[in-house]
Amino acid sequence: MSTITTSQNVGILLTAPPFTNPVTINPGVSITGVANAYGLYAASGTWTINNAGTVAPTNGVGGIYLAAGTVTNLASGVISTNVASGAGGTAIYITGAAGSIANAGRINAGVLLNAGGVVTNSAGGTITSRADAYSAFGVRFGGGGTLLNAGFINGRNFGLAGSVGGGTLVNQTGGTITAGYVAVELGLPGSAGTGGRYVTNQAGGVITGNTGIIISTLAGTVTNAGTITGTLDGTITYQSAVQHFGDGVTLTAGGAVTNLAGGTISGARYGVNITGGAATVTTAGLISGTAG
Repeated sequence: MSTITTSQNVGILLTAPPFTNPVTINPGVSITGVANAYGLYAASGTWTINNAGTVAPTNGVGGIYLAAGTVTNLASGVISTNVASGAGGTAIYITGAAGSIANAGRINAGVLLNAGGVVTNSAGGTITSRADAYSAFGVRFGGGGTLLNAGFINGRNFGLAGSVGGGTLVNQTGGTITAGYVAVELGLPGSAGTGGRYVTNQAGGVITGNTGIIISTLAGTVTNAGTITGTLDGTITYQSAVQHFGDGVTLTAGGAVTNLAGGTISGARYGVNITGGAATVTTAGLISGTAG
C-alpha cells in the first residue's frame, strides 16, 4: 500500500519502487508532472487508485493511464489534463482489460475504458470532456460497458460514446447527460457492431443533445421515465455515413422504445425516429417532434 502525502511536480511511475497497491492520494496533494506522458502511469499489472487530491499534469497527454484496474475519485478529487494531443488528452485511460471508475468529484477531460468496464458517476460527481476536438467525450467505452450516472456528464461531441461495442446506460434520478452533438451514442454508424445497447432514463433523469440518443448497427432498447431531448435539426458525415441530428431517440437497426408515465421524448426533428429494422414504440407519456 502506498499513500502519497506531498505534492509532486513529477509524474508517478506506479510500476517502479516504492509504489505498491493500492495507491492513495491524500486531500490537498497535487500531481502536476508526468511519467510516460501521464500523471500516474502503469503499463502492467492491475492497480487500485484512490484519489482525494488533484492529478492535473501541465504537459503530456493525460491524467491517469492503467493497463487494468480501478480508479475511485472522491468528492475532493480532481483528475484532469489541459494538453492538446492527438495521442491522448484523456483524464483517465484504462486500456488493457475491463476497468472500473467511481467518481464523486471532478473529472475534466473524459474517461476512456478501451476494453469496457463500469463507470459510476454519483450525485455531485462531474465528468466533462475537453473543450477541443481531442477526447471530445465525457465517457467512452471501446469494448462495451456500463455507465451508472446520478451526477453530471457533458461532452463536446458525445456525453456517452459506446463505440462499436455498444453498452448499457442507467441515467438515474438527478442524473444529467448533455453534449454538443449526441448525448448518448451506442454503436458507430457505418461500422459493424457487437454487444447489447440498453438505455434506461429514470424519472428526473435528463439526456439532452443535438440528438438525445442514437443507437446504431444493432437493435437497441430505450426505457424512459425522465426527459430526452434532441435540440437541433441537422446532418453530419462521419466515416462516409450521413448522421442526422434533431431526434429525441434514433434507432437505426430497430429495437424498442418504452416511454413511461411522466416521461418526455422530444426532438427538433422527430421525437422517436426508426430508420431501419423492426421496432416497437410504447408510450404512456409524451413524445413530440417538429417533423412528427
